[in-house]
Amino acid sequence: MGAIGNPMGGGFLDIIIFAAIALFLVFRLRSVLGRRTGHERPPPDRLSSQKRDAPTNDNVVELADRTAKPEDAEEAEFTTEVSDDPLSAGLTQIRIADSNFDPAEFSTGARSAFEMVVQAFAEGDLKTLRSL
Repeated sequence: MGAIGNPMGGGFLDIIIFAAIALFLVFRLRSVLGRRTGHERPPPDRLSSQKRDAPTNDNVVELADRTAKPEDAEEAEFTTEVSDDPLSAGLTQIRIADSNFDPAEFSTGARSAFEMVVQAFAEGDLKTLRSL
């Protein structure tokens, strides 16, 4: 029998077709990928990042001044926030464990910490990110 009737010889043509498709895709991707369009970020200058004014080895974060509230006002403020949602239940558990916990102050501190992380990441300051 010829190549058409032989079940063993029919796969060779398929391999050639798939190889041609693969080569076509490789050449198309190669022509597109790795091409500079002018919109790339410049590579970071490793020498200038080492010469930057290095922060001191202190790992101190300045927080906003605390204003002293009377305990009665603080308790009244906290009890008005309690409801049946999971957030309030979690805040109640934290408040039981730590009597000095203030949700507003925690939110302010978390917001400033988030800003520090985003700013250090944007500047590529890995030393600050590692210290956090």
